[in-house]
Amino acid sequence: MIKLVRVFVFSAAFAAVCAHTAAAPPTSAELEIIAEKFEAAEIVSDVIPFFEPSALAYLSFDYKNGTITALAPGARIGRNDSQIAPIISIRGLQPSKTDKYVGVIVDPDAPSRETPTRRNIRHYIASDLIIGSECSPNGNIITNTTAAANEYRGPNPPAGSGPHRYVFFLYRQPEGFDVSFSDVDLSVIAGFNLSAFAEKTGLGGPVAGTWFEAEVVNGTTTARLLLTVEYLLTVEYPHQSLQLPIAIIIMKLLIITLLLALLLTLISALPTDKSYCPGPSPAPSEPTPAKACAEACGAPTPELAVCGSSGPQ
Repeated sequence: MIKLVRVFVFSAAFAAVCAHTAAAPPTSAELEIIAEKFEAAEIVSDVIPFFEPSALAYLSFDYKNGTITALAPGARIGRNDSQIAPIISIRGLQPSKTDKYVGVIVDPDAPSRETPTRRNIRHYIASDLIIGSECSPNGNIITNTTAAANEYRGPNPPAGSGPHRYVFFLYRQPEGFDVSFSDVDLSVIAGFNLSAFAEKTGLGGPVAGTWFEAEVVNGTTTARLLLTVEYLLTVEYPHQSLQLPIAIIIMKLLIITLLLALLLTLISALPTDKSYCPGPSPAPSEPTPAKACAEACGAPTPELAVCGSSGPQ
């Protein structure tokens, strides 16, 4: 009975927090910060000409360690942790079964940010999205009412091409919207012009957006460019679940080699005590005549001995 009461209280408290989060619209300062981040990341200009959000969007991934974490805009994530479609949550839009939206995820950095000759790679496009009543700590969760035109495709940037931005935008869906109106070949995901698509289909500007970054370095995925030795030696990864087994092994071997070299250097620099060094004993010196005379006469010192030609006196 006590357990049931606890479950009921917890559920009621969570529902209250959820309702408060969903009902609380983002402040103008929060929206301005997001817009500035999109400009600083050059998503505005590289992907769309302008961005004036009226809501906040969050992508949450189910990591391999079993945790589900909402990413902040521009967060790095391991490739292996971003292969499953993320949970999309929105703060600032009210739940509705009639208001529909279009969601898009693109990679403008193909094959690299320096030479984006295949901009944009379309990783996801879906219409008939609705803001559901189910919520997360970051807002209400978006659900599909129809199959996506392009199901989610996880990041797969070329090794060594640098970090790629994976940008999500949410648009209000106009009446009679149809992806086919834009003449988009859904079988071709490269070279997708999002601005032209939005203009041709009447989407207008996005109401919310966010992005994350992923990178593949030397065939292994990393969510950071700068990794310290201490970080590599601690096999306890953060929630990004970085997959760097080869890099860790190489770094550990290098550190062990350096430590051994340092130890050998210190040993060779230690002072040597010759009294402990093995070697041939020095040859005994020949006794002087005075010493021999003293020994023969039984004198304690050579100075007290008197020796003649016939022997001791």
